[in-house]
Amino acid sequence: MLKRLSNALRWVKALDLSAAGKFGAAREQLKRIDPERPGVRRLEYYLLNSFVLMRLNDPAAKRAIADSLSAIDRSSKINRSERAYLKKYAQYVLACIYYSQHHVDYSDIDLTNVPQRTMDLFPLRHHPDWRE
Repeated sequence: MLKRLSNALRWVKALDLSAAGKFGAAREQLKRIDPERPGVRRLEYYLLNSFVLMRLNDPAAKRAIADSLSAIDRSSKINRSERAYLKKYAQYVLACIYYSQHHVDYSDIDLTNVPQRTMDLFPLRHHPDWRE
């Protein structure tokens, strides 16, 4: 139980650090979390990790994207719209690695069935229906 609590605290800290643009410190928090432990939201972990690695220009970001996509495909806890949204987010991160995010088409994602929490954690601000 103590490990679960410490993972939760590290997760919140990693989110806060990432939001503040402190990607190196966020990465340090993420490295201390075992994404395969019970209680860890693997899907969210892999997506945040891939975003942080991309912002750090770390070559491991490409592998992290692959892990993210695998976690999205394996998840039975998300609906079809959320799955499509998260795959598009992973595509956005991959496009950023190659400096071509302008070539990602977001219009095929229906935001009405995507949970607000997902959009808050992994924003696609270039989506034509995006609202702050």
